[in-house]
Formats: sequence, C-alpha cells, structure tokens
Amino acid sequence: MAAQVQTAQLKRQLEEAGSDAPAVSSPVSPGDPSSPVMVQPGSVSPSRGQGTVRPQVLEISGKGSALYAVLQMPDGSRPEVTAGSRVTIGKTTLTVSRVSLSGVTFSDGSELPF
Repeated sequence: MAAQVQTAQLKRQLEEAGSDAPAVSSPVSPGDPSSPVMVQPGSVSPSRGQGTVRPQVLEISGKGSALYAVLQMPDGSRPEVTAGSRVTIGKTTLTVSRVSLSGVTFSDGSELPF
C-alpha cells in the first residue's frame, strides 16, 4: 500500500509540474505489514479555501491502523492529530474522525487530502 501511495504522489507531482513525460515507477516489494509507515509528500500544494485558510497535511505516520497526521496550521503550528483529536480551523472546532494514508477526515465530513 505504501508503494501505491508513493506512486500516486509522484504522478501528482509530475502533473503539478506540467510534465508531459509519463510517470515511471519501479517495482517495489511489499513490506512487512507490521512495519511502521511514514509517508511525506515531496511538495505541498497551496490550499484552496473560501475565506478560511485550511491546514495542510504534512505527514502521515504510524503502524497498522494506528495512524497519526502532522498538520501545518495557518498560524505556523504543527499539531500531531489522531482519531478523536480536536482541531480549531478559523472559528470552527472539529473532531478528527479518521486518519488514513490518503488524508484526514473531520466530524463534519470535510477532508484534508495528503
């Protein structure tokens, strides 16, 4: 699964760079499912908010289903969040419903993609 995430990130970076070259991926053998997962994006996309600047997901780490995310908040702070964590975005306080390899989902259904 980590190989799929890495491949998707590389494709996204190529698209953002405007490259017409096809994405090339080398075969990666699947790792031990109990080994820790740490994924970091190569570049962070600017957030697309309407009025309120949204946090960005900088890192998703953890082991198995116990994942946590590091967010870059508009004020520069970098909180580490897990399911159940409370995050204040603008004037709204939300609860983290889920952290997955694809991003963070909040109690109101909104998502921060990785």
